[in-house]
Amino acid sequence: MSIEQPKRIAKEYESVDDFNTDTEKVFSGETTGMYTRYDYKELADREEKFAEMIGVPDTAIFNSGMAAIHTALEAESLKSGDIVLCSREVYSVTLDSVEGLKKRGIKVEYFDPSNIEELEKLLEKLKPSLIVAETVANSKEMPVVDIETYVDLVEKTDQKYKEELTPEVVLDKFFSTTNKVAEVSGSIKEEVVRLIAEFESSNNPLIFRDVIRKFESETGLSRREAIELIAKAAKYTHKISREGLSMIIDNTLPSPVLINPIEQTKDRDLDLTVVESGTKHYQDGKNEITMGIVYSQDGDKMKQIKDLRVQNGAYLQSNSEAAIPENITEIMEGKLKNHARNALQLAKVLEGFGITVFHPNLETHKQSELVQEIAPEGAVTLFYIDIPNRDKFMEELKNIAGDKIGLGSSFGHSKTWLSNFGVDGNTIRIAVGSDVEEKFEETISIFSQAVKNSSTK
Repeated sequence: MSIEQPKRIAKEYESVDDFNTDTEKVFSGETTGMYTRYDYKELADREEKFAEMIGVPDTAIFNSGMAAIHTALEAESLKSGDIVLCSREVYSVTLDSVEGLKKRGIKVEYFDPSNIEELEKLLEKLKPSLIVAETVANSKEMPVVDIETYVDLVEKTDQKYKEELTPEVVLDKFFSTTNKVAEVSGSIKEEVVRLIAEFESSNNPLIFRDVIRKFESETGLSRREAIELIAKAAKYTHKISREGLSMIIDNTLPSPVLINPIEQTKDRDLDLTVVESGTKHYQDGKNEITMGIVYSQDGDKMKQIKDLRVQNGAYLQSNSEAAIPENITEIMEGKLKNHARNALQLAKVLEGFGITVFHPNLETHKQSELVQEIAPEGAVTLFYIDIPNRDKFMEELKNIAGDKIGLGSSFGHSKTWLSNFGVDGNTIRIAVGSDVEEKFEETISIFSQAVKNSSTK
């Protein structure tokens, strides 16, 4: 601390208590006007505008999409023994974060996000604490999450947890099936449940000393037997009990403009956190900064997420926040709808040439009926194709288009980009531009000519 800092503090605060109170507010994520790196006005205003656009009480903006996903996972407060169901079709770095949970004793099971029967069986068998999936996966088959059906399953499972798997119910079941004790008083059970929760954070076995003595006295067991039985009870309860089932949904590909999970579930009793990379769609195609966003209907969850953001320093810094277009919440809807309309139009044109096209809205997609219900005008801004003469096609396309078509793995721009990165030898990802309809006709013409040329050479 510099010489001047105590003087400044003395002038701004009448007492140490006043200073400590404000410091506590800062590190709880509340806006205070102090330590502006955490809660500067521009960031708070931007979060409020995004919240208004999405239809949630609050949003949290991060310095990258992965920071947003990582913090959302941390906010679930998962413990050793918990189980996470994760879609097989998630972003590879998200997959790494989920895999990393295993180091903390958390079990991870993967599933096909489009297979409701598989999900239902896994929920019944494994009794997970969290489901992680992408609304529409950025992978070749582009599986789609049926949000409403997921919610039905989650609510049903959550209700079962509340009826059958609370720590109190599980502990009671343990003691009722134990031969060594006929009955244990309710007060001891309550104390054991409280201490199990405390042990999960403190990892200090000595906190059980008093309850072991009471247990020994009440049951007539020896000290050794009492210790062993309480240890087994705590281990069993920790492993079997469930507080609830929550979901983290990555909505990067469609953004809330095309598919809004919050809008679909606003009247449901659900612990849902939505994460997005804002690097593309929230910058009007400029791609100047990395950015992430988290939103939820749950105010307590959002506060927890912002608390963690303060701790890990993952807030969006002011120079990056300034790079976001001031009017993005006003223009984003029009831009995204242009993207989606253009993507669906180009997908249909290429399919008409006999090319295998993977786009959720096309009839050839196994979930097209679902997608037509939730996003009939287009659910995505990019799609995949399989074309046998891929390299020849891309070369022809680039020769015809020049700099009107980009080559690279980016998306969310005014012009269309092609990528063959990380896919098999016949596959191309086409990230379609947001040009207005009249201008996009030129892009359609370029693709059509490239298909014809590459098939005749």
